[in-house]
Amino acid sequence: MAAMEAPKSPEAVAVSFHQKFRTASDQVADHSGCVCWSSVRGQPCGGDCGLCHFPADTCGSHLNFLLGGRRRGCGFGDRCKKVHLEQGNVLAAIEPFSRSAAAPTLSSSAVASRTISRTKNSTSGSKKCTVPPHVVVARIKKHSDKSPYIDRFLNSPFLNDFLDDNDLRLLLASTKNRAKEICEAYAAADRVLEIFKDAPSLTIFDICSGKGFLAVFLSFLLPDCKIIMLDADGNMKVPHVNSRPNLSFHQCDIFQKDCARLIERETGEGGKCILVGIHLCGNLTPRLIDLGCSLDCCSGFVVCPCCLKGKLGSDCNCAGKALGGGQNNNYNVLIDTMRAEAVSRGGGTVKVEFDDKMISPKNGFVATIK
Repeated sequence: MAAMEAPKSPEAVAVSFHQKFRTASDQVADHSGCVCWSSVRGQPCGGDCGLCHFPADTCGSHLNFLLGGRRRGCGFGDRCKKVHLEQGNVLAAIEPFSRSAAAPTLSSSAVASRTISRTKNSTSGSKKCTVPPHVVVARIKKHSDKSPYIDRFLNSPFLNDFLDDNDLRLLLASTKNRAKEICEAYAAADRVLEIFKDAPSLTIFDICSGKGFLAVFLSFLLPDCKIIMLDADGNMKVPHVNSRPNLSFHQCDIFQKDCARLIERETGEGGKCILVGIHLCGNLTPRLIDLGCSLDCCSGFVVCPCCLKGKLGSDCNCAGKALGGGQNNNYNVLIDTMRAEAVSRGGGTVKVEFDDKMISPKNGFVATIK
């Protein structure tokens, strides 16, 4: 009987991680942000979006799978009534939009213009929040026993700003896991405030921001800093972005080369920035570490990983099982692996901290000061 391979330690998992991640990211790079999904859905886009158009009878699920945007293909298979394009044809069509040298959709200027357009559209189409302020407060207050961060928010000096502004109140009212989001935002913001308190004029990038709960909180807590949300989903409704003078949103796939150039441009010549990510999945945490360690304009980063996928995730789980198994051990190995990667990249002073005040059990932070 063949001997079983011994589980790897967190340090062993991190050895040559940068090279392995580079190979993995090349295989799973998500190019779905290069596609005009309105055209795939048969909806008009105006024709000047600068994105790659596909016929309206194209199967969007299959196309998204070929582009790396989803892990599984079309669930209907041969029964699908839509057209399943060949991978070679898709890659040939998308190539001009994914190369930095000739990518009008991924260049810095195009990303900026597309961001401004979408922000204005989402603002003009803003929904009226029909949930009264006192109801929003009552819904949040129900979770006060879960974390002291909830009471902290309810007693914050900017609570009334949230309640008085239609779009900010809508963000609170429409978010299903609002209590969890509030706790995550405070936990990450506190690490940023603690580590970078001596640099009040930083540009802060909320990586894979989603609707930007964290970014909105940072805009209140650090009013002198420029807060920028980065997310690959350009179709999100984020009208609350325009409710804060120091907050903006950019559609950006962080695996694309132009992401680094966008960060450098928005930081400005001679400026400094930090990268923040909360509950990042798969290769997103390693990519954030890669950007944070390689960009000269970046003073450091704060990241709270959620999970890892593929070979690296399996190695972490094996090391966790060697420690007794269970979600806590697996997650502790994941955090230590990301710490070891930041150290191996020469990222500066690396700090690990777990925040028990968060509602989520995935509450580990890796912070680096370069």
